[in-house]
Amino acid sequence: MFAVHTWFVVNLRGKINRWEFGQFKGSPHKNGIGILKDFFEPAEGMNKYFWKSNPRFNSKLIDFIEGDEDSTAKDLAEFIEVNSNSYPLKNKYILIGPNSNTYIQWVLNRFPKVDFKLPLNAIGKNFKLD
Repeated sequence: MFAVHTWFVVNLRGKINRWEFGQFKGSPHKNGIGILKDFFEPAEGMNKYFWKSNPRFNSKLIDFIEGDEDSTAKDLAEFIEVNSNSYPLKNKYILIGPNSNTYIQWVLNRFPKVDFKLPLNAIGKNFKLD
């Protein structure tokens, strides 16, 4: 696949949510651009064609982190829940960046203990934040 669209699936205290950034038809945000919580099901792949919702790509788990109440995993999950709307580029979306992968990398950059790297085809992950 040429490029990937990444998102977080967070299990915080037994509640599972999908967090992502993008430009989506039907999004409640201006111009469809913004941080979305549970806009799609946690494992639902992206639509193959932007003008219709089906067919969809299969989704693929890239990596995961888990832990107890005193873990980096919990801190990461809470950061996503509390701070996602502070993402500085939440109103700007361009296919090559900033995009979904820029948002994911922005979160990961706050947790250097998380030994996780987005794949090479996560275009936008290296977009420089001002």
